[in-house]
Order: sequence, then C-alpha cells, then structure tokens
Amino acid sequence: MISKDAEPYFKEIIEGYVCGDINWLLSTKKDGAGPLLNSVVNGIDTMGGIIYDFKDNPGNSRQRSLDFMTHYMKMRGNLISGPIAKFLYVIVRCGMAHQGVPKNNIRFFVQYNRVDPGGILYVDQEGVVHLNVVEFAHAFLEAVSDVRRGRISDLKYVPVFGPNDQGAFSTALPNITDSHQDFESKLTSAGGPAQHSSGSAKSTPSNP
Repeated sequence: MISKDAEPYFKEIIEGYVCGDINWLLSTKKDGAGPLLNSVVNGIDTMGGIIYDFKDNPGNSRQRSLDFMTHYMKMRGNLISGPIAKFLYVIVRCGMAHQGVPKNNIRFFVQYNRVDPGGILYVDQEGVVHLNVVEFAHAFLEAVSDVRRGRISDLKYVPVFGPNDQGAFSTALPNITDSHQDFESKLTSAGGPAQHSSGSAKSTPSNP
C-alpha cells in the first residue's frame, strides 16, 4: 500500500543515513573499498523498496534492485543495462551479503582521483573484472539526487513491521536485560554522550 511516510523515510534513511555514510566515506578517502561498497549496495536495495515496494517474498530484493539500477542509475551517462545490473546484483551485492566480498573473478577498488568519471567496470586481459567503487558510489548519489530534484512522486513505500519481525522482537526483548540508561551513564562518566547515527524506529509507524 502506498504510504504518505515514503518521502520522510527517504529523507531520513536514504539522504540522511545511507548517503550520509557514503559521503563521509568518500570524504575520508580511506584505502578500503568494503564499507563504501556495502553502503552502496544496501542503498540500492532500499531505494528499490521505497519505489517498488518492500514485499518480503522470494526474489523481491533482487527485482527491486535491478529495477532501480536500470531505471535510475547511470554508467557513462547512460542508464545501466539489464546484464550489467544483473552482474552488479548477483556477483557484487550477493557476494558482499553472503561471502563478505564480491564473488570470484572480480576485484574492487577505491580511486578517489576521478580520472574516468562514470567508469564503473573494467575488464583486464585475463578476463578479471575490476569495479571502481568510488564511481559506483557517485552513480548512486546522483540517482538519489535526481529523485529528489524531479521524481519525488516515485517514492511510495516504507518497510512494514510484519508478523515475523514482531515475533523476533517480542521473543528477544525479555532476553535483553542490559539497561541503555546505565550505558549512557557510563559513557557520560567516561567523557561524552552516545552519538546516534542511524535507526528507523521513528520512520516506520508500524514498529512496536
């Protein structure tokens, strides 16, 4: 069902949290591609959910990610093609989610000197594919900016806190006995308050 909370969710979670993390990682210019790549593939999945729905059925995460890449993200000025989107999902996203790194025969790197803007994928003489994570991140950020500038009506959905989520939450809650107030007191005594940088509790009204 289309939700009036889709734009606020987009503003807080995508623009604030996901893009905030990506922009921070880009600004640090750290020699480590994994955290940046994780933020991008998670952002693609979430943007797909906001636009095409978060339905928790087999294959939905894949389809909404593919649709977002092929309808919103660009590589060298053109929308990402179906075969490339499938590669980025199956080899890159699923590799990161299930194996910790992209699947075999791909290398990923960060190059903050943008000598080839829009160049995301390259192949070498041995048939190894190289993924420029910085350019992949910029392609995602540009797609989000395009939505904000002219396609805000495409935002329709927020995640639903369903029965399985409610069951997991309710079962775990009695077993979580450490007090957050006690933690904050310890932190204050040590020199400062906790910094809350993420979380969607206020953005999903169906949360308990």
